[in-house]
Amino acid sequence: MYIQNRVATLDVEKYMAPQWTWCRSFVKDMLERASQRIVRNGGYFEVERVERLWGQVEQLEEYFASIKPIAYLDDISTKNLLIHNGRISGIIDIDWIGIGDKLTYVALTNMALLNSEYDTNYVQYILREMQISDIEKKAFLFYTLIFCVDFMGERGMQFMDKTVEVNKQIIDRLNSIYDRLWDEWEKG
Repeated sequence: MYIQNRVATLDVEKYMAPQWTWCRSFVKDMLERASQRIVRNGGYFEVERVERLWGQVEQLEEYFASIKPIAYLDDISTKNLLIHNGRISGIIDIDWIGIGDKLTYVALTNMALLNSEYDTNYVQYILREMQISDIEKKAFLFYTLIFCVDFMGERGMQFMDKTVEVNKQIIDRLNSIYDRLWDEWEKG
């Protein structure tokens, strides 16, 4: 958290377009991207899963409107951390920073761990450290669902000389993760 708190002090608001909103710059862009990729990459997944999320955006509209353009490291999921003696000792692969809700990096980490079938204790630790409110918990779950459909959209996609693997096991796993997250969303 120390590193994220330091990054958050960067004055990025002066560089933002006056019409910048979190909902437009992240939520809607991510959902549009996932939908387009799912369709383009062979329809391994149902685009209806993205459409369900579109139908839920208004539940968090007020929260999204409250998000200010605050800097954070957006890709410090487990694969980009150096751990020494049980503590974070460094971060690698800092290509750019995110601007907006830093809960997204935690949701991305959550989705990466779920996708790898690992426990999510690390994510729970971060959320406790952040002392998030009930509405932030709801947003965190929504962001994890967004990353789930984003992971779905990447399956079968060509990145330079590599195609992102897709098979029945991966499809079933991602559909199962989505279904569990969606059930939690509906209960929330």
